[in-house]
Amino acid sequence: MRGPALLTPRLLWRPLCSEQPAPGNMPEEAQVTVRFGPYMNGSGTVQHSVSRLQGLRAVLLSDGHKVFLEEILDRDIVELMVNGEIVFQCNIKELDFGGDGKLDPLCEEARHAVLNSY
Repeated sequence: MRGPALLTPRLLWRPLCSEQPAPGNMPEEAQVTVRFGPYMNGSGTVQHSVSRLQGLRAVLLSDGHKVFLEEILDRDIVELMVNGEIVFQCNIKELDFGGDGKLDPLCEEARHAVLNSY
């Protein structure tokens, strides 16, 4: 058991582990599910959109993971799930719009959370 943080996953906004990933711990082509909710875009409509997930998806794919996108009803939320466990959560509006994710600090935090989940 890792502690009380797992009892309230909706309140968790940062990765569970902040250490650098140890090389070789991550299996090849691990499955990562990116669950994301609707958010209000520039035109004022609330809908699911993957534009803010492009960088996050690119970073995870560059590490060799299989990335699956899943729409959820929770507004403004992005959750990364590995082996059925939420390893990272943030507000979708905090992610950079478009891009490759290399300059987005949240994408790097998410990457480390996935690597440390094994």
